[in-house]
Amino acid sequence: MAESEHTAGVLYVGTDDGLVRVSTDDGATWSDVTTAIPDAPTMMWVNQIHASRHVDGRVYVAANNYRNDDYDNYLWRS
Repeated sequence: MAESEHTAGVLYVGTDDGLVRVSTDDGATWSDVTTAIPDAPTMMWVNQIHASRHVDGRVYVAANNYRNDDYDNYLWRS
């Protein structure tokens, strides 16, 4: 889970079942933004997510897909 250092109440989370979600209300509601990630494998494991401390709205997502015999590493920047 990552919290925006620029905008109060904005949270980002990546899950072990391949989802990336964002909340703009301190976690009361969440939106699935996984489809905005190009070429993201289905059921990837999001092992890290970080909100940029320098650029508002920029998020870094690191994932892998080893559970599906895919040993590539994946990294995206919003």
